[in-house]
Formats: sequence, structure tokens, C-alpha cells
Amino acid sequence: MNLKDFNQNFKWDGRRLINNMNISSSLATIKSNIDMNLKFDRRGEPDFENSILNKCMLRIGGLEKNLNEFVENFENEMLMGQSLPRRGNDIVLNVTGFFNNPQIEGINF
Repeated sequence: MNLKDFNQNFKWDGRRLINNMNISSSLATIKSNIDMNLKFDRRGEPDFENSILNKCMLRIGGLEKNLNEFVENFENEMLMGQSLPRRGNDIVLNVTGFFNNPQIEGINF
């Protein structure tokens, strides 16, 4: 794999995480925009039942041939023929909700 470009903006205040990341490689390009509120229990362990994804947008494109075949097999086998949400040829995942029960726009489980 050849890494062509990588940049990231990361902010954490102890409760809220905001992260924007762009990765370009010979395997794929990935753009993410994430905003989440993390809750912790009294021991300081992550409390996933109460932690929330305000926004988690992932855009995946430029898939290398073998990765594209893997995605197609995943859609056929695991999603029973349902396609992952796309804009053009890019896979676009918009995930929100509680960590233990996230909602992925355009996918019905």
C-alpha cells in the first residue's frame, strides 16, 4: 500500500471528540467527519450505553479491485443483497445514535 495523503484535525475536551480525517492511498480514499459525546462510569470506564454519536460521516471511494470485490461480497452475504449507501461510486455511511444501537442511514438490519 502506498500512502498518498493524510491529514487530520482532532479535538478532545474530556467528554466530546471531534475528528475530521482524510486518507488517500493506493487501496482507497477515506474522508471522515466525526462528532461524539463519550460518557464514563464512576470507575472511568467508557459507558457505551449512554455515549452518543452526534455525527459520524464516512465517505469511502477509489477502492482497489480486491477491496471492491470484498465490499460486493459483504453486501451479497451479510446485507442479503442490499447495497451500502452511495453517492456516485463512493460508499457514504452516516451513523448516528447511541453506541450500543447505532443507526446507519440507508441500511435496514
